[in-house]
Amino acid sequence: MSQELENFILNYISKVDLDQIRFNCFEDEQGGYYDLNDVFRTDVSKKIRHLKYEVSVELLRDLFVAHCETSVKAFGCYRYLGEIGQALIEKSKTTYVLEYLHYSRCSFDSAKASGMVNWDEELVIEVRAYLNEEIEKQSDSQMINDIEFGLNHRFGESWIKSPKLKKQLSAQKKRKKRK
Repeated sequence: MSQELENFILNYISKVDLDQIRFNCFEDEQGGYYDLNDVFRTDVSKKIRHLKYEVSVELLRDLFVAHCETSVKAFGCYRYLGEIGQALIEKSKTTYVLEYLHYSRCSFDSAKASGMVNWDEELVIEVRAYLNEEIEKQSDSQMINDIEFGLNHRFGESWIKSPKLKKQLSAQKKRKKRK
């Protein structure tokens, strides 16, 4: 890959560089869709597969959102969307988890592709605690559905294997029932 591409990745600033990777689609004469940024966004995504923990959280977030938005109009989704989503959550913890859940559900393809992850058990406990707090604050039904999707699927109890962490999860449930 070119040095220019690597510089873009390592020096990414969302406010300045987002226009180069965001979903930028128009309809052509035949009724099909063409995304002006698809090739560059895919090149960036391929490159960060090897650098994902060195890149900014903002780039991971913007790529994740752009790929999910693309999947709404396109047939298919970026193959390694799950890796981008996993790196985003592992780096940002709960900062972007609500956006992650929302965008991962925007199409069938993004839901499937973003589900190809391997969460750390302690991260699942942390995210579940955050989501349980957030669901109590929400009045928007779409956000509640996103959070329930997260609790039941993306960060479901099936990720928890260790007895110690299962006890923590059980304690969280008991605290929630008391409220």
